[in-house]
Amino acid sequence: MFNLKIKVMKKITILAALIIMSASVFAQGIEFGVKTGLNLASQTKITGNTEMCPGIYAGFFSDYTINNFFGIQGELLYSMMGVKKTGLKGLLDGSTITNRTDYIVLPVLAKLYVAEKLSLDLGPQFGYMISAKEKFPTETINVYDDVDKKFDVSFGMGLSYKLGSKFDISGRYNLGLTKVEDYYDSKNSVIQFGVGYRF
Repeated sequence: MFNLKIKVMKKITILAALIIMSASVFAQGIEFGVKTGLNLASQTKITGNTEMCPGIYAGFFSDYTINNFFGIQGELLYSMMGVKKTGLKGLLDGSTITNRTDYIVLPVLAKLYVAEKLSLDLGPQFGYMISAKEKFPTETINVYDDVDKKFDVSFGMGLSYKLGSKFDISGRYNLGLTKVEDYYDSKNSVIQFGVGYRF
């Protein structure tokens, strides 16, 4: 199973590299950078009460500005997701389970410039789960091998603003389109705030 995860991560990395190299062949306006920020993650349609699960995301991006009105941005990120659940059947009153699921994600975003440095960012995000744990009040259990659906697809929408020539700030919401598990209809839901640095 560990070897399978390594192989999938390699494929995602190679795919992202091919996208970036292809863009660099045809585009002179491409920029590269790193980014990091805060995830506020949850899941939809869960019985009982839920709370957002804080985490981080970090990785690389490439930004191709086609003209003053439109651009394309690709990213390769490590992203911490999950949800905190209370009031579930079989748990003591007030007990909380934290489901922590970590992904390697590849967002591909269209950037629509509504002002000189402000863009509306829209597009799909493809992810592969690399870790899954359940944290109970007394123990933490690795449940990765029990998860049937490792791939995740979501739709991202948000805003980015360029601070000078080097720094960006951004906010985004990623709406899950695929179920986290086959046996219930829950999907990932993630709010992101972050900063980027262009080389």
